[in-house]
Amino acid sequence: MAPTIRVVVASAHDATRAGVRQALEEHGLAVCGEAVEAVGAVEVVKRSGSDCCLLGVNLPGDALAAVAQIRIKSPQAARLSSDRQSSAAKGVVPAVAARRATRAVAQPPSRNVGSS
Repeated sequence: MAPTIRVVVASAHDATRAGVRQALEEHGLAVCGEAVEAVGAVEVVKRSGSDCCLLGVNLPGDALAAVAQIRIKSPQAARLSSDRQSSAAKGVVPAVAARRATRAVAQPPSRNVGSS
């Protein structure tokens, strides 16, 4: 069984975060953190070790700076920005699955040292 994809959701709106959480969880993803502003999103991604972070463009604070900081602190996390997060959430599953598949193909098979 594949590991669960862990997502951070960042939006200033409670209803948006709840709707995105519901949509993601219905597709088998786990929301491992939430934030209501840009600086908080960076901190949650840093703490949670998420696979993906979904940020609203209109997130209070500097959302674009948050994306840049997330990329530095957690290069494996996909960064998605949208002013309509519920629509963007539908793209998270294929985007993250494609990233994981690419990583799996790019990594060489492990070798057992000392076995014959």
